[in-house]
Amino acid sequence: MKRVFHILLFLLFLGRAGAEEAIRSIAEVRALSPERAAENLEVDIEVQILKFGLEKHGFFVHDEESGIYVSLTESEDRYQSYRQGHLLRIKGVTHQGNFLPHINAREIAILSIGDLPVPLKITDRQAFMEPNLDCRWIEFSGVVVDSIILGNVFSLRIDAFGVETNLVFPRTPAIEKEGPKLLNRAVRIHGVAASQWNEQRQMTGRIIQMNSLDDVTLIQDLETDPPLMEFNELLRTDKGSLEAVRTRGTVTYSEGKLIYLQASSGSLLVRASQAGDWRIGQKLEVVGTVVVEPFSPTLRAQEIRDLGQGDLPIAGEIRLGNPPFPASWHHRLVSVGATLLDSRQTVDALVLNCSADGQLFEARLANGTETVGDLAPGSVIQLQGICVLRSSQSRAHTFDPDGISLLLRFPDDIGVLSRPSWWTTGRVLAAVAIAGIITILALAWVGLLHRQVAEQTSVIRAQVAREATMKERQRLARELHDSIEQGMSGLALQLDTARRRSESGRIDDSCAAITLAGKMLAHCQRESRESIYDLRRSGEVEAGGTWHDELLLNEAESLGAEIIQRTEGRVRSLPATLRQQVSKVVREAAYNALRHGRSERITIIHQYGPDRLEVEVRDDGQGFDPRVPPPRGHFGLHGMRERAQRLGGTFELQSAPGEGTVVKLSVPYVDQSKPADLHDQGVAG
Repeated sequence: MKRVFHILLFLLFLGRAGAEEAIRSIAEVRALSPERAAENLEVDIEVQILKFGLEKHGFFVHDEESGIYVSLTESEDRYQSYRQGHLLRIKGVTHQGNFLPHINAREIAILSIGDLPVPLKITDRQAFMEPNLDCRWIEFSGVVVDSIILGNVFSLRIDAFGVETNLVFPRTPAIEKEGPKLLNRAVRIHGVAASQWNEQRQMTGRIIQMNSLDDVTLIQDLETDPPLMEFNELLRTDKGSLEAVRTRGTVTYSEGKLIYLQASSGSLLVRASQAGDWRIGQKLEVVGTVVVEPFSPTLRAQEIRDLGQGDLPIAGEIRLGNPPFPASWHHRLVSVGATLLDSRQTVDALVLNCSADGQLFEARLANGTETVGDLAPGSVIQLQGICVLRSSQSRAHTFDPDGISLLLRFPDDIGVLSRPSWWTTGRVLAAVAIAGIITILALAWVGLLHRQVAEQTSVIRAQVAREATMKERQRLARELHDSIEQGMSGLALQLDTARRRSESGRIDDSCAAITLAGKMLAHCQRESRESIYDLRRSGEVEAGGTWHDELLLNEAESLGAEIIQRTEGRVRSLPATLRQQVSKVVREAAYNALRHGRSERITIIHQYGPDRLEVEVRDDGQGFDPRVPPPRGHFGLHGMRERAQRLGGTFELQSAPGEGTVVKLSVPYVDQSKPADLHDQGVAG
């Protein structure tokens, strides 16, 4: 029994010795690799809440040394009981996170509430962008330059150490009302440094997590006006960039939130917090903070006061010589003479490319579409506008301007002094050269024309003869295939059927097959006779538009019938194939009326329309029921429909017993003599 007890004690000792101690500091969690943090290591730690997460599923905490993010698994009701400054005991596990490891809380106990820690003061850009600053409680200063609302987030964009970053607040009615009042003001910030990252866990930007506007303090709450300063006194040595200043000037131009001022001491660009309607010549007093920029400072306006209308500013004339150009030109209203090289219209502005004193520059006129037609390259122009200095390089101790651009205020700022002559030296030389070339080519052409005409004439004649022969051969082949060959094939089939029935003793059936073969042979004879007749006659329409068909007229005369032909519309010449196919349809319809309908009077009408030929064959015969299939061996109706289909036209039959028959054919005026027109449509045998 004692031995079992000793074994149990030994196993318990081994279990405790093998168990890992819970992590008890934020620094230990932050030091874990992502792989190690993903193992859900136990954490038991005392911390203080700095800032709640916007998604309400966690908060930022610190333990006097480091900061970290804690995600919650509790309900939102329990979440509402936590406050900034609460001291907590958190038991949970590590998580690899997206940038640095964080803690997944499982148990949270509120210990007390205390004052927030002294923030880490940030005084330069390098420290501000350090990745290890993530989740730290920090203090820094800057100037608010914009406000942004996106979803449940309200952001103030702040310029600090030359870096613009966002102060991210939970969106509330109070902050939407009071936040924009901080625009262009210098402020001191207490907040949690958060990071933006990519999928490789690399930092790509800095944002600051804020609780409320209580963590934003104005550096200078103006109860009295700052001292009045001239433009050339700004940013010397007695005023910092976060201290408010006051200055005065006359408006030379405004565009959106930008105001260009001019005074006896120089020029100044003012950035307002919102767009306004400032008039040229209006006198303004501006209170704001100064921004360091190349060539001369600019001013972020906290307050703009109207001092009334003054005299319109006068543009100072400048000449572009060798750079560097004077810094006093920057943002000044100037006048410059130039030569227009070219112009282009962008979505929102007219852009002029100009040259003056050997220097190239660009002038931009917002919404200047009405002046494009008045400007021609090579024109000498006089421009007035706001000068903006540019530099193509930065040196060790200077930033010398070696280029300019102009902001034109309205179309009258462009004055055309002279327009270019169309007859330039280059155009005159080009015209002389072109005339000489044309003369030489004309002489050469006359010399070659006679020989080429003779050669081409002989070639064309030979080609026409070959094409005519080939077309006629193709037409004959189609006719033989579509009529005689198919008929002979059917005749052979019927004779073979008669032979097989005779051998089997079915004499009556074999006689019927022989009778049908005889009808088919007669049909083939008529088709061949008509084909020979069509080849011999010209097929042209006679004077007056009458179609002359000797076979048909002879047939009618032998049967004592009368054929009346009538032509309507403007008669036009038809392709040979179209004439022949239409004639065969007309002939078949007339034969049917004479032989089967026993007609005494047949009327044939050819009507020439704008784009198609309408043919109607009407008889006074005994008619028939079109719904009853024709007797075996009778192919006339099928042939007429097939020919209409080949011609790309329509075929219509109207008849009734005792009421005669009307056949209508409508075909377009197209050249049906090409093989593709007949065989490629898939209607030839």
